[in-house]
Amino acid sequence: MRPPKVIGQGTTFHIYLPATFEPVTAVSDASMAHGHQPPLSSKRVLVVDDDIEVAHLASELLEGCGYAVKLVHRAMAALDLLNTGEPIDLVFSDIIMPGMNGLQLAEEVRRRFPKLPILLATGYNEVAPDAAVEGLPIIPKPFSANALCRQVGELIRASAT
Repeated sequence: MRPPKVIGQGTTFHIYLPATFEPVTAVSDASMAHGHQPPLSSKRVLVVDDDIEVAHLASELLEGCGYAVKLVHRAMAALDLLNTGEPIDLVFSDIIMPGMNGLQLAEEVRRRFPKLPILLATGYNEVAPDAAVEGLPIIPKPFSANALCRQVGELIRASAT
C-alpha cells in the first residue's frame, strides 16, 4: 500500500546546463585550416520559412555568422521583397510551406533573378530528390550553425565568380 500524498513534499530536480556568452562562430579554427573562408559581413540573406521559430533560429544563426538577414514567412512575400529591388545575395528557404512551396519559389527566383543563389532546407528526405533533380543545393534539417554558414558562404562566393 502506498503512503498518502503530502502536498508540498516530493522530488526536486535541478538541471544545470552550460551557458556561454560567446557568439556563434561562422567557421571553426579547424575549418579555417582546411581552406574555408569566413563570410563577408556585407552580404544579405533572405530567409523564407513558415515556421516562425525555425525562421528566427536560422536568422539568428546567419546573423551570428556576420550576415544581414531579412525574414519573411511566405514565398510570395519573398518574391514581393525581391521585386522591390532590395539587395539580396542569397535566398534560404524551407521546402515544405503552404501555398507556394520552396521548390516553386526557387523556380520562380531562378526565372526572375537567374544569378541569385538559392539554398533549400528540409527535414523530409523524400523531397530532397526533387531539389536534386532541379540542381538546387539543399541542407538537411537539423543543421548546425557552422554547416549553414559554410554552405551559404560557398554559394555566395560561387555566385560572385
